[in-house]
Amino acid sequence: MKLEVNRHATTPIAQQLEAGIRAWIAAHGAGGGRRLPSIRRLAATHHISRNAVIGSLRTTCRFWLSALTTRIRFLCGG
Repeated sequence: MKLEVNRHATTPIAQQLEAGIRAWIAAHGAGGGRRLPSIRRLAATHHISRNAVIGSLRTTCRFWLSALTTRIRFLCGG
């Protein structure tokens, strides 16, 4: 997984990483045994701190869980 991270952008690196992860999941799908790279690998590949990767993954997980919960409520009529 190669994500674009611009250290000189006004957008924080963690937010850039989060957007990149969301875009990758949207483009490649989730499931079917597909896995994201480890936290250490993402940090090393993009030369960023592991804490930035952890924060991005937490926010991304919250986003997808929220979207899933909303969809389940809609489908179940609640």
